[in-house]
Amino acid sequence: MNKFSRLAIFALVLLSFVACRDDNNTTKVVDEMPIDPPRYEVTASVFGVVLDVAGNPIEDAKVNIENTIIDTDENGVFQMENAVMDQYGTLVTVEKSGYFRGLSMYEPRSGKTSNVVVTLVQKNMSGSFNTTSPSTVNVEDASIAFAGANFVDSNGNAYDGTVNVYGHLYDAADPNTMTTMPGDLRAISSDNELVQLATYGMVGVELESPSGESLQLAEGSSATITIPIANDQLADAPQEIPLWHMAETTGYWIEEGVAIKEGNEYVGQVSHFSFWNCDYPYPLVQLEGSIELSNGDPISGVYVEITIDGSSSTGYDNVDEDGYFGGKVPANEALTLNVKGNCGNVVHTQDIGPFSSDVVLPTITIDPGANSFATISGILLDCDLAPVTNGYVTFSDSWVHATPEADGSFTVTSIFCDPIIEVIGYDLDNLQQSTPESIDLTSQSVVDLGNVEVCETLDEYVAFTIDGENFVVVNPSAYYNAQGSTDNRMEIYAWGADSTSVQLSFETLGNDTSNPIYATMQGESLVSGNYFYVGCEGNCDDFTVTIGALGMSGDYVEGTFEGTLENWNAGSTVTVDGSFRVQRDE
Repeated sequence: MNKFSRLAIFALVLLSFVACRDDNNTTKVVDEMPIDPPRYEVTASVFGVVLDVAGNPIEDAKVNIENTIIDTDENGVFQMENAVMDQYGTLVTVEKSGYFRGLSMYEPRSGKTSNVVVTLVQKNMSGSFNTTSPSTVNVEDASIAFAGANFVDSNGNAYDGTVNVYGHLYDAADPNTMTTMPGDLRAISSDNELVQLATYGMVGVELESPSGESLQLAEGSSATITIPIANDQLADAPQEIPLWHMAETTGYWIEEGVAIKEGNEYVGQVSHFSFWNCDYPYPLVQLEGSIELSNGDPISGVYVEITIDGSSSTGYDNVDEDGYFGGKVPANEALTLNVKGNCGNVVHTQDIGPFSSDVVLPTITIDPGANSFATISGILLDCDLAPVTNGYVTFSDSWVHATPEADGSFTVTSIFCDPIIEVIGYDLDNLQQSTPESIDLTSQSVVDLGNVEVCETLDEYVAFTIDGENFVVVNPSAYYNAQGSTDNRMEIYAWGADSTSVQLSFETLGNDTSNPIYATMQGESLVSGNYFYVGCEGNCDDFTVTIGALGMSGDYVEGTFEGTLENWNAGSTVTVDGSFRVQRDE
């Protein structure tokens, strides 16, 4: 899978950055919002992909959208259908062990499906020091000086010992800069105005103890950040520039302090660690438009890149299922618009602006023959030859996807980087996928796959029924005896696209998995929108778990469960049955 820019709403990104971050600050309210931004609720859908910087899909990443947790599948895919979202800006938060947290903003449209691509940066240690002699740590070409600083742990208690510093500088020469930056640089100024930022520096930093506990600067302490200024920004870089930190629960940047230009660097003081930016604010206007081929077909797998003329300040947006794009751009600035394909090639360019008010551009039309577009269509059918409606189709060389209509039909028009691509269909209702099919686009631009039968079993899943309500979640995680209990406990965790987060725990005596002495199932919005917590303890005669060989870490565990459990919230009982196939993580 080739690397591609994730969805962000015209983040004005000058290609050199500095920021710092923290996940567990208990001593300072760094996410406090000075004002409440507008919120316009719509019912919409999202189809997203989580990638690493090399463009490879990341499986089992935790995606949070509007407080719903979704796990990515083996293709890095996550979906949410017909959910209430904020049209003004919906935040996607992605977490995966070994990576910095990913934050992306997009603007959904009512009744439409937005395409979101989030790229995660690997979390590497930049250096360490002891609190008895705080030192300066280089984060590539940026640096952080901790001289005189004191530290606290995640509970706010004073911390003494080794501090490990994890950091990443977003390189001005790296084309991944736009795809990996947090948020879309929408911000709230010290005057409580909504603005868009053009950045002069960003770097990601986390502080941890050797055991992995999150650390933070103590109240009253500060650190000095030094941020390199890109060569093409030196001439117009202001002598004093505002500092902004990221409110990670909202995706907005909050103005806090200033940085001073010293030679070819900005130097500023920070009192806590979040993402930090040296940014210049612009007033905003809303820009919208759409792209189609000359035959009227909408385009997938392209994105719009907009640059402020005379600068390297650039923003982007992925087009949605209708070829629509839109977001905030700086007012009263001459701009250049480029349409780029999935491979990064420019397929259209034009000058636009300046705009003093919101604007809808005329439809952009692109010649398909001159730009190597291909159209692929087909019909997804399950093993009974009935249409697949809850599923999707992937294409091997890109994040481009297709979702089926009510009759199972799908069509996608895009630019594919490799002339030979592999197509796979997925049926999420029946836990099936199709046999991979290879397509050679060397001498054809229109391909009808006909019926695509989705009949191969998915690798990992949990399927269950609670009082007649059916639920399916994919890509669960399994741990055996993970709690260190004197008895053995099998734990399975699974997160679904429709808030069906469920935890299954089966505690047994010895290796006898058929007669649990303890069993729980819990989750969110499983029954009538309420938190769900059922189980049995001590006397589980009415509940049976059948598990095959437990194997070792990396082996697959398959099983079924059925019976009656107590609804500990309501004091009643529920009937439960289900099955699972999951690969042991431990």
